[in-house]
Amino acid sequence: MASVKEASSLIAPVWPLKDFVAVNPYLGLSKFAVEEADAMLRRAGAGSLFMPQRFYDEALAEGRIAESDLKAALSASITLSSTRTNIPAGAKSTTETAIDVATALDGKDWRRLVVEQISHFASAYWDEGQAPIGMPWRGKPLYQAWRLMASRDKAPEIAGLNGFRRHVLAMPEAAEDAIVLCARALDLNSEDCSAYLHRLLMTVPGWSSYARYKDWQCGLQGKDGEAMTGFLAILLAWDAFFLQRGGKRQAVGLALAREEAFRENPLACQEAYELGYQRELFQTLFAADGKAAAGQAARANIFFCIDVRSEVFRRSLEGLSPDIETNGFAGFFGIPLEYRRAGWMAADAQCPVLLAPGFTVTEEYPDDGEHRHDSACARHQNAGVKARLWKQFKLSTVSMFPFVETLGLTYAAKLVTDMMGWTRPVPDATAIGLEDGRARFKPVLHARQPDGTAEALTVEQRTKLAESVLRGMSLTSSFAPLVVLTGHGSASVNNPHAAGLDCGACGGHAGDINARVAATLLNDGAVRTALAARGIEIPGGTYFLAALHNTATDEVTLMDEEEVPAALASEISWLKDLLARAGERTRLERAARLGLPASPKVSDAIRQRCRDWSQTRPEWGLAGCAAFIAAPRHVSRGLDLRGRTFLHSYDWQKDRNFAVLELIMTAPVIVASWINLQYYGSVVNNRVHGAGNKVLHNVVGAFGVLEGNGGDLKTGLALQSVSDGVGLQHEPMRLNVLVQAPQEEISKVIRKHEMLRQLVENRWLHVFAIHVSGSSASRYLGAGKWSSFASTL
Repeated sequence: MASVKEASSLIAPVWPLKDFVAVNPYLGLSKFAVEEADAMLRRAGAGSLFMPQRFYDEALAEGRIAESDLKAALSASITLSSTRTNIPAGAKSTTETAIDVATALDGKDWRRLVVEQISHFASAYWDEGQAPIGMPWRGKPLYQAWRLMASRDKAPEIAGLNGFRRHVLAMPEAAEDAIVLCARALDLNSEDCSAYLHRLLMTVPGWSSYARYKDWQCGLQGKDGEAMTGFLAILLAWDAFFLQRGGKRQAVGLALAREEAFRENPLACQEAYELGYQRELFQTLFAADGKAAAGQAARANIFFCIDVRSEVFRRSLEGLSPDIETNGFAGFFGIPLEYRRAGWMAADAQCPVLLAPGFTVTEEYPDDGEHRHDSACARHQNAGVKARLWKQFKLSTVSMFPFVETLGLTYAAKLVTDMMGWTRPVPDATAIGLEDGRARFKPVLHARQPDGTAEALTVEQRTKLAESVLRGMSLTSSFAPLVVLTGHGSASVNNPHAAGLDCGACGGHAGDINARVAATLLNDGAVRTALAARGIEIPGGTYFLAALHNTATDEVTLMDEEEVPAALASEISWLKDLLARAGERTRLERAARLGLPASPKVSDAIRQRCRDWSQTRPEWGLAGCAAFIAAPRHVSRGLDLRGRTFLHSYDWQKDRNFAVLELIMTAPVIVASWINLQYYGSVVNNRVHGAGNKVLHNVVGAFGVLEGNGGDLKTGLALQSVSDGVGLQHEPMRLNVLVQAPQEEISKVIRKHEMLRQLVENRWLHVFAIHVSGSSASRYLGAGKWSSFASTL
């Protein structure tokens, strides 16, 4: 079973639509060097990890790649390749399965049939309430449920696979036994078994990723998942059946001349392509005359999420007033929480998927008493039940046709208002039955116990958390009178992947709750008193306020404004005016990329896009993301980074024992890399790592999408999210991480953490150290070695 574990580990998980977050599609391959991972993907029939050669040829012809960049990259690539003797250089052969051979011999596309059959089963087994009638065997383990269904399903035999049901009934009842039996039948030896299983998984990469997600969730709870084992047993059972039909397995092709790797070197081309951007980025960063100085004492300090979409708004806001200082921090504000809305049974994890929630947030009516709270919850729950019953009635196999015939015309007005963007096609499930939405509910933070229950936090616990938040933000002194913690979310309709436009650090949800919890915590008088004893004195005149940045419309809404002290009323009015003007500037800048004319009506046009149910691009999301900078704001203030850079505020001179540096490089940097590589994979190989054409998407099981009415589950980003139909809106480049900190300390963090070490040493991202002068940098070469960046150009 070691081969099963190894093959399963090569698959990246994909989260369901309600929590859709960016995931590195090469997550399981990051333990290998990029060139070795490329060879493994080719052998698994999953295409290349790099762009086609014509892409680089065109970039060279257009001057996007300079000749000097190509020579430097080629030289570095050859030197590195000579040290990696375990790489099957130039390997292009695809491992052939029994199904592949049978398809070639019969001239019939059996692979497509198998994918359809697996998709039908998996969508029914993992359905989350979309199907009116559920599969009867969902309570059983994956493989056992498939065996029960497949032994009764006549569809394969109708398609020409006679004897398939007998084959299924002859299979062992346990997934592990089925794997052993099929592996023997296929004559898989220990040397090529993992590669063969990887090939099988990559024939249905979408469903394989969802099975991996199920096991990932079990791992967060300290349990061993069984989904991948069961899924591989299903794939092997199919393959073994075709072996019986005469599909003899072919050997894994690994041996090709090493010289071919140097005649066609996509890694060197990719390196050269990235060198052009790196040079441009550092020229911008080191241009002292382009930087704007902040005021001596800021009237307002506004923290945004590090998301690249915040960069444009921050630049616009600071350009309006020297009294504004903006900073960047992870959008969950250092509080890994789960959010249980009043009236809801389930809770949403509002933290990076790498973390398990350590706190629980509930809601309450603080001033209206328990009776009012319970009444609101009851209204919300009753409205939700009625909505679900009405939906079931409309979709029921018995009532759907009479419903359309008798009441269809009554929906004409709703159809028109939805089409014009005046109403939502689907009501907001979080606010249904509440006349004032959720605005009156106040978040209350609790400690999450191992058994899932919530317990009140002590002053000591709240203080420790508050200190961690402030030190993580490098905010331990020089507090402005107003400190705004700004989460972010997006707004769109008829968009299954809407969660992918929300805050990834909040688990694919809007970050308003995290911001409100953090602001409440830092306004707590008892906590401030305790913080002073720890060396962090927050002035009595400083107030923390939460806000939400709508990244689709670039509007910032201040939250819980009614609780702001009267003494700050004029500051609030001043800030709201600046935020509105900054939003106008930002929308004007984004208009060109959205294909909108620069006119006084551009704001209305952008808002309309978010209400348009036919709009495939309500916003560009993080398309274009290419760099991550962790440094004081003055390093990048006033510079036009074109909305392509994650900006994390960090002052290494305030970082005791470099604990914050370690936190940044092991959490925000990795999350940013996941985002970057999701976009990269969706551009390089959209068939395998992307989601195809958004216009053809159909939601399946309420957790994923198919392209059309069948096929594999789609995992990444749609073509419309990375291209405007004419050219790419995301350049396929690995993330460039720039940190202003001592080189040795950065090296220590890389050596200490295995996940980070794999990403860096295996060249899935680039790391640079910005020197204290702010006018030069060094590149990390690997194994703790650095070189001046200028020498690599």
